[in-house]
Amino acid sequence: MNYRLLFIAIMATTPYTHPIQRQTFCFGSTAMGLCSVAASYYTWITAEKRINPVFLAVISGIVTATVSYELYCMTPGKRIDIAYNRINELTHNNLIKNSFSSDDQFFDALQDIYLSDDLPLISAYNHLISALPTIHEALSLINKASTEKNKTIALDKRCQVAQVYAQNILKNISYAIKNIREHKDYLRQLQIYKEFLTSEKQALAQTQMAAAHMQIAQAQSSSTLLKWLKAIFWGI
Repeated sequence: MNYRLLFIAIMATTPYTHPIQRQTFCFGSTAMGLCSVAASYYTWITAEKRINPVFLAVISGIVTATVSYELYCMTPGKRIDIAYNRINELTHNNLIKNSFSSDDQFFDALQDIYLSDDLPLISAYNHLISALPTIHEALSLINKASTEKNKTIALDKRCQVAQVYAQNILKNISYAIKNIREHKDYLRQLQIYKEFLTSEKQALAQTQMAAAHMQIAQAQSSSTLLKWLKAIFWGI
């Protein structure tokens, strides 16, 4: 049982590392199921049948299902699905979803999205920068899916479509970042943002310092009270 739990831990901490074929997934899942049944039976016999077999069956089923899911996540088809999910998480923002024919259209869309922000350019820029790791992860998943040696025509087509989709989204993000950095108000808003961060850090430091002084004062007050109590009792 311990070996199976260790195997799950290893699988869980290294997801999507190496692409596998669907046949490998089926074989691995079947093998894991048989091993789980054998291990459960061995545990039941070793424990002199004192363990409830239903409990062992449940544990065996959970282990098999978990490993099967991890293996399934390594198949090319599932990698494509995960890549689409990652990209779709980003496309709620129109600056990422859409390609703009002019800079005016782009900045009109930016103003609509970040209308309530005091520094719309900086808010948009930070959002776009934070989206880069996600789109790169999606591209990595698609590339790994495309390394399937015996790709079917359908899978090859899915890889090509997903690749184009992800690359277009990356182009949209790159275009948006470049446009924002070249805007005439970008440096002014960036300076205000940096000053805000500096003042926020200073305010946090002052708050922490005030809390520390309060703790010292409380400790000194407790020490003074303790001295008075000692003087009273020892005097008596």
